[in-house]
Amino acid sequence: MKKQKKSKLKNFGSNALITLIIAFVLFLIASWVFSLPGYINKHDVTVIVQDKNIKTIASGKSTSSFYLVYTDKGTFKITDQLFYGKFNSSDIYGQIDAHKTYVFTVSGLRIPIFSMYQNVVKVKKLNPGS
Repeated sequence: MKKQKKSKLKNFGSNALITLIIAFVLFLIASWVFSLPGYINKHDVTVIVQDKNIKTIASGKSTSSFYLVYTDKGTFKITDQLFYGKFNSSDIYGQIDAHKTYVFTVSGLRIPIFSMYQNVVKVKKLNPGS
């Protein structure tokens, strides 16, 4: 009788491990799929910057923030992106001034219902003398 209980517990342990591995793999796949829109649709857009600010979101005890730039062509986000090797978001944000014209290299999609913005990958000022 005791041997049956041991084998049931052993099967439960291996089933739980398999379930955990499957859940982890599904989590990795979902993370990749949901981050994919941030890396597609890379193109240049000429914009006139109207304003910029840092948006902070509080969630429980933690807060996160990101840079937003408002232009005549819509709103863009500036965040780091591993795939593009871009880790200078603060520097890019600091280069941008209101009422100036720039060429933004952007990636991603603007999906308002999910509060997703195109991400600025590179910035080139068109009117450097002003």
